[in-house]
Amino acid sequence: ESGRAQFLLGSTTTIKSSIAQNGNSSVRLETKTNGNDTLFGFFTSGDFDNSNGFPYSQKPDSLIGYYRSNVLAGDTALILLRFSKQGNIFSFILKTFVGVQNSWTRFSLPLNLSIVPDSMFIAAASSNAINEVGVQPGSWIMFDNLSFVGTGITQQILNGDFENWSIQSYENPVNWSTTNVR
Repeated sequence: ESGRAQFLLGSTTTIKSSIAQNGNSSVRLETKTNGNDTLFGFFTSGDFDNSNGFPYSQKPDSLIGYYRSNVLAGDTALILLRFSKQGNIFSFILKTFVGVQNSWTRFSLPLNLSIVPDSMFIAAASSNAINEVGVQPGSWIMFDNLSFVGTGITQQILNGDFENWSIQSYENPVNWSTTNVR
């Protein structure tokens, strides 16, 4: 699920990009403001507060992927994973990103899972979505080709290469503001 595209800002914070590490597209997350409200770009594999994400029943060693970024001073972009078993979260892993990375750069995030999960959740944000400290409009990060590695791993992150996108359209009532995309 992609981030909410507009929060009284009139602009999109999570977009499909044709600048890809491999393939035809990647995802770009950007923090934007309209002077009053600020919203970071994000994506999740479910609702952070009410979802365990999607079914997953293997024990990968690491998450690997590629990123490009311009995370402004004081801000922190992030990617996080949460693994659950029978509705109980047993692992919460966070990787932060700062500074400028002009070319696609590989990252690896060790997972060190103690047990085999039955579900997992993944999310990323262009600014510090955990405690919202240092959020800077203009910070951005791009991700591409997210995957799990490890012995015997066959289950992958759904659309981890960001090649599949759906077009959404929304209607807004005339003379009213909504959080819909325009």
